[in-house]
Amino acid sequence: MIQQSNTIRKVNDCWNHIGIWGGEKPRCPELKKVVHCRNCDVYSKASRHLLERTPPSGYLDELQKVIAKEHENEDYKTESIVVFRLGYEWLALPTILFKEVVCMRKVHTLPHRRYGSLKGLVNVHGELLICISLGRLLGVDKQESELVSEKKIYERFIVIEGDGGQYVFPVSEIKGIYHYAPSEIYRAPSTATYCASSYLKGMLDLHDETQSGVLHIGCLDGPKLLESLKKEVR
Repeated sequence: MIQQSNTIRKVNDCWNHIGIWGGEKPRCPELKKVVHCRNCDVYSKASRHLLERTPPSGYLDELQKVIAKEHENEDYKTESIVVFRLGYEWLALPTILFKEVVCMRKVHTLPHRRYGSLKGLVNVHGELLICISLGRLLGVDKQESELVSEKKIYERFIVIEGDGGQYVFPVSEIKGIYHYAPSEIYRAPSTATYCASSYLKGMLDLHDETQSGVLHIGCLDGPKLLESLKKEVR
């Protein structure tokens, strides 16, 4: 604990005795003129004296340690992701990659490109964008039978942008934007059903009341995914 110097004790803190914050009598006669101690010259001079005093030996070093310790205990939610579902798997990408979400629409297939994760082209606001099957790229099973039994599922196209390109891919459901602290990310288990070793940055547990429990989110590595998408469209 940081100790107060003797200089503080020598200050004439009359405001704590006969002033606004004190209960001694007689009361300070200056209160009739200044109304409150903070309007008094004695209080102002004492404040300046405390601020200008020389700190005791070791004070700054101890203060630095206290501040450093406080920051060690802080865990800010500085990262932002968009959570979505592919089949049975909940995944997420950094929010910075997302450009927009659009309704499902026709995919124009490309001749001689019927294999792999490239689906074709999609018209978004008059611009033809490359459509990718993210589920096929990650090896995610997209069966929906059990998931749609309890609620209406709205599939959407997600448009992402990064590394000089734009890509569209369909998702089963969009959960929304969430913030998390970097320390909340943990290593993906070896039993992950998709390509964890290649595309996963880690896992994140999301507590969600609508799902009656905890969602285990696979956080995708944005740069690695973009690099793979560029290779797919060559």
